[in-house]
Amino acid sequence: MVEKVASVGSVLAIILVFWNFLAAYLCFFGATCTPDTQQIVTYRVLAGVTVLLVVVTVWSAVRNGRRWVFLWHGLVAVTAVAALVLFAVPQVRWDSPLPQMTTFENGEQCYTGGTGFCQGG
Repeated sequence: MVEKVASVGSVLAIILVFWNFLAAYLCFFGATCTPDTQQIVTYRVLAGVTVLLVVVTVWSAVRNGRRWVFLWHGLVAVTAVAALVLFAVPQVRWDSPLPQMTTFENGEQCYTGGTGFCQGG
């Protein structure tokens, strides 16, 4: 019984992680969305609950000798890891770091992106 409840709970937690991601980053008409503190805390709590539920399902299956169910638990575990990485709040940055700022002797600043050359002076 614990195995079934934890398995269904982990699937629901994955859905809630996705829902939290949409709440944090779904914007329309060119608006910029940034997650607030509540959404970041919600993600962290859901991530912890998801991992705990996946561990409980696998542990319960081993304890009860239900090895044929590992296919389902493996699928849920892989989906949970993928969801926690892809739907992270705040998002994991896969791109290059922010451009570097250069300050000249006259006090002007230029964001070069690391090239050392600024267009237009």
